[in-house]
Formats: sequence, C-alpha cells, structure tokens
Amino acid sequence: MRSAFHALHQHFAHPKSKVWAVVRQILGWVSLALYPLACLLLLDYCNFKALLPALTRTAERLMFQWTDHRLHVIFSLLALYGLALILLLILRRAWAVAASLGAVSLICAAVNYLKILLNGMPFLPVDVAMAKNPGEMLSFVSVPLPRLFWIGAVLLLLWTVILALWGLKLPGKWFATVPVGAVLLGLVLVFCWSTDRSERLLHRFDMSLFDNALQTSNYTANGFIGGFTVNLMSMHITTPEGYSQDVLRSILSGAEPAAQTGEDFDVILVLAESFFDLRKLPGTAFSENPLPNYDAILAADNCFSGEIVTIAHGGGTVNTEFRILTGLDPDGLIPAGGVPYNYISGEVPGFVSNYRDAGYRTLGLHLYNLNFYNRKQVYPLLGFEAFHGVDDVVEAGIPFSFTRNYVADVTTEAAIEYYMDQAEADGVPVFLFAITIENHQPYGENPNNTITVTAEGLDEQFLLPLTTYAQGVKDADQMLGALRDYIDARQRPTVLVWFGDHLPSLGDSHRPYVELGYYDGTASGESLLTAFSTPFLVYSNRPLEQGLFTSKSDNRISELYLMECVAASTGFSQSGYMRLLEDQMQVLPVYNRNLAMEDTLTPAQREIISARQLLTYDRMLGKRYSLETP
Repeated sequence: MRSAFHALHQHFAHPKSKVWAVVRQILGWVSLALYPLACLLLLDYCNFKALLPALTRTAERLMFQWTDHRLHVIFSLLALYGLALILLLILRRAWAVAASLGAVSLICAAVNYLKILLNGMPFLPVDVAMAKNPGEMLSFVSVPLPRLFWIGAVLLLLWTVILALWGLKLPGKWFATVPVGAVLLGLVLVFCWSTDRSERLLHRFDMSLFDNALQTSNYTANGFIGGFTVNLMSMHITTPEGYSQDVLRSILSGAEPAAQTGEDFDVILVLAESFFDLRKLPGTAFSENPLPNYDAILAADNCFSGEIVTIAHGGGTVNTEFRILTGLDPDGLIPAGGVPYNYISGEVPGFVSNYRDAGYRTLGLHLYNLNFYNRKQVYPLLGFEAFHGVDDVVEAGIPFSFTRNYVADVTTEAAIEYYMDQAEADGVPVFLFAITIENHQPYGENPNNTITVTAEGLDEQFLLPLTTYAQGVKDADQMLGALRDYIDARQRPTVLVWFGDHLPSLGDSHRPYVELGYYDGTASGESLLTAFSTPFLVYSNRPLEQGLFTSKSDNRISELYLMECVAASTGFSQSGYMRLLEDQMQVLPVYNRNLAMEDTLTPAQREIISARQLLTYDRMLGKRYSLETP
C-alpha cells in the first residue's frame, strides 16, 4: 500500500507535462481554498441538526443562516481561513493543513452535536479541560451521529488524501514562513484577550460577548464558530463592577448571624442523580407505581417538598451541587459551562463549613471517580473533613452491587448507614452529603428491568431509555424508602434532604419532553421553568418548623436556598451570608440566566443579583472581604 501511494504521489506531484503542472497547482490551491468552506458547512449542519430537530429542517436553517445572518457567516469564514493561513505558514504542506483543519472540525462537530442532544448545552471552550477524563465523558455517550456527518467525514478524508497525492507545498524556506505564522497566532491571542477589543470586533459582525447569556440562543444565532468564539473571548474573568471592601461590608451590614435554637439534627443530604417524578410526563403509564415510598414520604406530617430550579438540564451535576453546598452563584462570573470547582484555590465558606464549625463531622460520599470535576481537591476547601469513595466502602466490607456498570443505589444507601452509625458511635453530630450514580445516563438496555412503560405520542427510539430510566427511578425510590426506615429507627434527631440535580437526558435532551408535551421546548418562561425544575423533599424523625417554606408540598425555590430552608426548619445556626440568602429569597425566590427572566426583573431583584455576584466573586476569586470582621 505504501509503494502504491508513493507511485500515485510521484504521478500527481511530478507531472511530465508543464501545462498539467500549472493546472495541477491552480486546482490544488483552489481545492485547499474551498476546504474551510466545507468544514464550516459540516460544523453548522451538526450544530443546527442538534439545536433545532423538532422546529425546522436543518437545510432550511442553514439557508436562513447564510442569507439572513450573513455577517455571522462571514465572521466564521474569516476565522476558518485565518486558521488555515496560520497552519499553512507553520505546516507548509497543503495536506497537513487540510488534515489538521478537518480533524478539528470533525471533533468539534461531533462533540457539539452529542453534547446538545445529551444535556442541551453546546460544545464550550471550557469543555476542553474535560479531556483529562475522556473515559468518564465517553461512557455517557449513547446518541448516534447523523448520517451526513459520516458522509462529510469520508469526503474530508478523501479530499485530504488527494491533496497529499498532489504534494502541494508552500514555496520558500521554513525559516521564512514558520516565524510569520507564529507571530500571527500570537497577535490573534493577544487581540482576543482584551475584552474591549473583543467586543469591538464582535460588534462589527453584529455579535456581542453578552450573547452567551443563553447558550442555545448563542449557537442558534451565531452558528458554531461564532458561538464558540463568543465564549472563547469571554473566558478571562473580570472583576465585577463596584467590587470593593466597603461595598461588600455594606451588602452584609444588616445580615447578623443567628444562634442555634433547636437540637443538633444529623443531616443526610442526597443528590439523587437525574431524579424526577416521571409520572408527570403526559401520556405515560407504568406496569407498577415506580415511586410508592416517595409518595408516602411526601404525605408524612414531618415532610416539606416541592421543586428546586436548577442551572442544569440533562447533565452538569456539579453546577447544581456547588450551589446547593455553598449558596453561591458563579453564573456570569466564570466562563459559560465552566466547572465551579476549577476556579477555587482557597477555602469557600458555605453550608458545609457552617456545620463543621458547629462541631459536626462533615463527610462526602460518591461511589465513582473522586477526582471527577476536581471534587477530591476542592471538597476540603468547602469544609468536608473526609470524602469517601469506592475503595473506602470496599475496605469497610459493605456489599457491592452494580446496575449498568454503575454502583447501585442500594450500595450507596448501605454506605450512608455505615458512616452515620460510625459517627453516632463516636458521639458526634454528622453532616453527610452523598451523590448517587446508578441512574446516570446513558439509559441503554438493562437486563434487570422489572417495570414496563407505555408512552402515547413518544417516538419508539425513546421508549427504551425511558423504560431503563423508570427502573432507575424505582431503584432510587427503594433507596429512599430504606433511608426513611433507617431515620425513623434512629434515636438521634435526623433530617433527610433529597433532591434531583437535573432532568434526565433520555437519549435526546429535549425531544422526548416536547413530544410528550411536558414542556414545549421554547424560550417561554413557564416552559423553561419546567425544563429546569427537579423535585426535593425534606423529611425528619422529629417535627420540623415551617421556616421559609411557603407550603407543605408546593414550594418552588432556586437551589441556592435549599439548605438555608433546612437550617430554618431545624433551628440550626446561621451565618450572616445565610441570613442574607433568607432575605433575598423573599424577593427573588427563583432565578438563573437560563430562565431568560431579565426583562421581567424589578430593580430590587436586579440589586440582589448584583450583590450575589459580588459576594460569589469575593469568596471564590476575590480578596474575601466578606469574611473579614469589621
């Protein structure tokens, strides 16, 4: 094969006819000039195919983009041709430029398509950091790429091979072109690092750094390259306007800490992976009730429940988790899609540290990779004294069981009991945060399914994921029932806080919900609220005060407030920041940028958002003025 390729290369690269040599050169460079255009078509096809599967035909959307959003297309073409020029100056050979540009385009197109379908979020610059955990990320992929992607991949490969056969090469010596390419690359990076220059450049093409407020709208309006560039230019973190020691002290001036008024409740906080009441999906029926224990607990006198409005949908557990544990909101501070734990270098006080400082043993439990999302490094900074994983549970002799290659919820529940009993034997109160993993996507075949599902109006391809997910919900409900029985049998006052981190990705982040009519998939307020809401419950073996809850079962709050509500209901001590959250909850009970609420906010609500951003910046990235004693 090598000799055959060499023979073909000699034939095409060194023609005997001078006329053909000139024609070959012209055709070769014209071919290379068209290559970035083909890459852009592939990128935008996969982008719109994922973003708008149920709203418009992809070809129509592409045509609309190229006719009505011409400036965005011109920007994308200039970006690709600029990259191709830099590659040509450095690599010098046409085939190497095509291979590099094609490989990057194919990877970006595939990742963007899969991410949108799995959790509704496009491919973001910060996702590159997840390359250090490729095994974990790839294990979640279950959506097939579109047929035209593979056709495009084959065409780009053949195109690259033809350019290699022609042997096109940039004339001149490498030391005359490579430095020029390196300088151009450096100038681009320096130019893009300035917020002012970036904003002026984007403005010329009818784009803005503020387009990243809602990523689906960003990538729909600007295309893949435009949307990705907006996020890339927004990656450097800037200090919020008005940030100063005096302003931080002023924000917290009226928020006085509150002493404990109740017993030392042990706290079991459970992040139930992708948990929600799937019986709410219209047109669905089940061979058995998947949530009998959940129903029984909600009906108990000593239980408050409702929905938390999260920042995540179909994925992004860590974003809900961080807000629950700290009451902080990094939205608009760190790059879009960024993992909050990657921006923490010092201690970040929050609900965990508040329990630790009150003499509690603070424990984390996750029977998965402890380094995922950088948890192992950051948990001590949040106030956790220990973070237990698979190795610790094996050493403790707790029996293991697996479902779909994930540790089953029954094992997580047994581990919770083990560590709670250990702390009780030592005579110390405990705060334990556990993350389940059994019901993580993808929802492929489960040979142990014991429940069947029918769903009127649902595409057949989504019935298997829905059925597998239903079995996972049934298993989670059994875990919930076991925890209730365990808590009821304890002598110590104990409160269970159970919540879902985001809606499940049922093979396609939106289509199953839209097809069943759970929400309509538009940017309307109620539809977005439904898409970003998950259940929570607070259950105890002691009577609970109503505290901040407005009702027994119909509460709807941002995830930031959940643990503050728990503290108020159990009479636990509260820091000044927690008291501030209590005041903010009365004025702005629900908010995040994904909800597209900006046009409806009152001046008082805008003031709260600004104050929250300043406090979050101060504690995550700033000088921690809010922790100083005046």
